[in-house]
Amino acid sequence: MDCSDPAFAAAEITLHSDAKKGDTVLDVPCNEGVSKGDSIVINPGGLTEEDNEVMDLGSIILAEPLLYDHAAGEPISVLPEGADDLDEGDLGNPTGFGSAGGPPPPDGEAGLPVLLLALVVGAALATARIWRLRRPAAPPPA
Repeated sequence: MDCSDPAFAAAEITLHSDAKKGDTVLDVPCNEGVSKGDSIVINPGGLTEEDNEVMDLGSIILAEPLLYDHAAGEPISVLPEGADDLDEGDLGNPTGFGSAGGPPPPDGEAGLPVLLLALVVGAALATARIWRLRRPAAPPPA
C-alpha cells in the first residue's frame, strides 16, 4: 500500500514481514503517522504484546530489541502522548504478560502454569490422604 493512498490513513500499521526476538527493525509497508520518539505497542492485546520506542524511521527502528517473535500482519499501535504513564492493565492486556509483565506464557496458555500447580498440589494431598487411610492399624500396646 502506498503511503499517499487515502485508504492508508484509515488502515492500521502492521508488520510487513516476520520480526524475531532481538530484532530492532520492524519492516512495515508504510510508517505514515509514526515519528521518532513515539511509544508503540506491538501486537496489542496479544500474548506477545510489547511496548517499545521508535528511535528512527526507514521502517521502524526500535530503541530496544524485541522480546518476542512477531508474525507478518501483526498490528502496531502508536500510543498517544503521555501514554508512557499508563499501567500495563490500561493497555488492554488482560493476561498481565508483555514487556513489563514478564516472559510470555508457555505454549501460549496464560493459565497453564497455575493449573498445573493446582493439579500437582491436589494430587499430592489426595495421595497423602489415601496412604493415611490405608495404613494398617498399629498393634495395641502390650
